[in-house]
Amino acid sequence: MADAFERAALLQADLLADPDGIQYRLNSPEQLPLMRSLILCTSCIKPERHGPLVAAVLRMPWPEAEELASLVLEFVLALVGAASGFVGPCVDALVRVFMAPERLTPEVVPVADSIFARVHETLRGVLRVCPLGTSNLFHSIKEHFPHRRLDARCHTHYLEHTLRVLSYAHAIRPRVVHLLVEKLVDLDVQIAHMLEKLEEAADDDEAIFEVRTATASPHAHTPPPPPPRPLGTPTHVHRPPPRPPPVQVDIVGGPSTQDELDKMRLNAAKLDAMMAMLCEFVGATCRESPPAAPRAAAA
Repeated sequence: MADAFERAALLQADLLADPDGIQYRLNSPEQLPLMRSLILCTSCIKPERHGPLVAAVLRMPWPEAEELASLVLEFVLALVGAASGFVGPCVDALVRVFMAPERLTPEVVPVADSIFARVHETLRGVLRVCPLGTSNLFHSIKEHFPHRRLDARCHTHYLEHTLRVLSYAHAIRPRVVHLLVEKLVDLDVQIAHMLEKLEEAADDDEAIFEVRTATASPHAHTPPPPPPRPLGTPTHVHRPPPRPPPVQVDIVGGPSTQDELDKMRLNAAKLDAMMAMLCEFVGATCRESPPAAPRAAAA
């Protein structure tokens, strides 16, 4: 413990003299000891001077490692308690963890459920220390909401944690539910528009064709010349006309129509899954709400 306080004392001098140097040390082997020292120095970290340093801490891939995540979340909670000016970037960093990767590859490290639990615990603590942070929370949820082109996995993952936030951030519950309904209506309108386009394409009786004349290949087989005519053969022998080059016909629109149909089905499945999650949340919230007290009878 004495070594930690000694490193913290040295770090306090660096915070005043060279905060940019500390930022570069975050990617070094001394990353974990440095984070432990930063937790002890949060009272010296000021928004007007140490904004880039805090941004570098929050940009680290801390959700991928249990020990680093624990230190960063402890740092966030201590920091907002010492300087409320950091509430916005800290809340935004916590909400970004709810975003699922667009593609699952072997290089992507999944975030453990225990880290998600710690993120929600830290976010609840931030709102307890700074209740005005609910405004930052709503704007971060709105800003990072997945685009409608992303698949159902990204949407349901983000929605799951957004609804979990509403279980303790009651102040933003009406605004977030209104935002979710807007997103679902937008997705439903897109599905209806895609269906209308597919119906118009089905009603079109005229097929679209592309006619391409095959080009003779330099390696194509050339028939041998005819044998010489014997002497006395008439020159007006009838010969068949040469055959025209083959014609290749491609139907345009078939694969693209199928692609649009597949996209519409995926969007419909995405909409159904999100509506089921939202309805389940609304039902559970209504069941938990205490009944209204009866009005006293007028005397």
